[in-house]
Amino acid sequence: MIRRPGGPLRIGAVAAVVMALAAGPAPSAGGQADPRPNILLIVTDDQRPGETMVALKKTRRWLRRTGVTYSSAFVTTPLCCPSRGSLLTGRYAHNHGIQDNQQPYRLDQASTIQRYLHDAGYRTALVGKFLNGWEPTRNPPYFDRWSLFSPLEFAHGYRNNPFNINGAMKTVKTYSTDYLAKRARSILRWFEGDDARPWLMQLWPFAPHGPFVPAKRYADARVPRWQPSPAVMEADRADKPAYVQSKFRSLKTARNIRKSQLRMLLSVDDMIEAIRQELGRLGEREQTLVVFTSDNGYVWGEHGWIDKRLPYTNSIQVPLLIRWAGHLPGRAVDSRLVTNVDLAATIFDVAGVTPGHTLDGRSLLDPWDRDRLFLEYWFNGESTIPTWRSIRTRTHQYIETYAEGSGAIDSREYYDLVNDPFQLTNLLGDGDPLNDPPPDEVTRLSLQIDRDRRCRGTAGPERCP
Repeated sequence: MIRRPGGPLRIGAVAAVVMALAAGPAPSAGGQADPRPNILLIVTDDQRPGETMVALKKTRRWLRRTGVTYSSAFVTTPLCCPSRGSLLTGRYAHNHGIQDNQQPYRLDQASTIQRYLHDAGYRTALVGKFLNGWEPTRNPPYFDRWSLFSPLEFAHGYRNNPFNINGAMKTVKTYSTDYLAKRARSILRWFEGDDARPWLMQLWPFAPHGPFVPAKRYADARVPRWQPSPAVMEADRADKPAYVQSKFRSLKTARNIRKSQLRMLLSVDDMIEAIRQELGRLGEREQTLVVFTSDNGYVWGEHGWIDKRLPYTNSIQVPLLIRWAGHLPGRAVDSRLVTNVDLAATIFDVAGVTPGHTLDGRSLLDPWDRDRLFLEYWFNGESTIPTWRSIRTRTHQYIETYAEGSGAIDSREYYDLVNDPFQLTNLLGDGDPLNDPPPDEVTRLSLQIDRDRRCRGTAGPERCP
């Protein structure tokens, strides 16, 4: 439920407004403007929520003050390419088919938000990163305009990157986040040439993904002091699976990465502010739905690790802010358990589009709530992290890790998130049988995971019987 000063928002009323705005898929006869909003989807890379937002001062001022903050937003698979596939299709990874960062072409592009909105009369644009492993010489389908680069696999990350700009290749020396701001503003002006039609822009910077290279102007920027959490300072990990125990990254390394990521996000803040100003100059700011999120979280030394991919909170939780002037309240907080799978359903709802494939997510504008999340990850050779699946509620998290090859359960974890929010004590691995959850509860959760991993549908895996 969304809450704001003065009481809860009536979500049903908002949904009614959405349906009224989404009356038609294209400009009406006579050249009248399409009533549907523009959609700006901003997705950072490897950004955990909470204190990373301190680097996004201007973004917070715009989106928090005039929009909704989703305080319990998660990704269903904490890895770039599978997560982006879920965001684009509204499907869990076990349904859209991408399980690692090397399979971008497994995604059915005809099932994406850009395809459906393009077919429904929206003009579409991509600025920045698309899917991991996507060759930059290959044009992304269902976009009218694009400025695409594929960092790491085919580029240097932040400077001297080959860009595909509307089908023409160009090497760009400019710091990539700054260049994306320039390209996005140019496309916004191009959109304005047909002002009667709404547009979808996907603005996907590489920051704050490694290599951790801030822009020169922010190379020595001051960042807030860091007080490492108990999870960072965890001394005894004997209750964790063997793969967790096998790693240890120093506090100094974690501190340096945190500092660099915050400095990189200062450029993202500049980029978003430039877009906000351009929208204002074009008179489009109040006609645009803005979604800000990340493809996964990031671990700053919690449990000895630095990475995503893990089933723990800092890896799976992401920032999520949505602004839609006149239709969503400002300074509001929605505490429901929501996921990246819900974003496509929300965008389809706002645009008045009914996709031709089954969605696993649900529109955030509808008055629903979920009591659990289903989370999944596959071993892929890029990391030592094995295949795992998990069920997470507001109060507990159960995790199963599987042996490679046989698929047998290799370890189980169970955390009391109320009394142990930093996940320091695995109640199934701490050697104390007195605090174990009841055996029938563990059996029930294990069976539920087996059902959820096979489930698809508008109810989502977490609603499987």
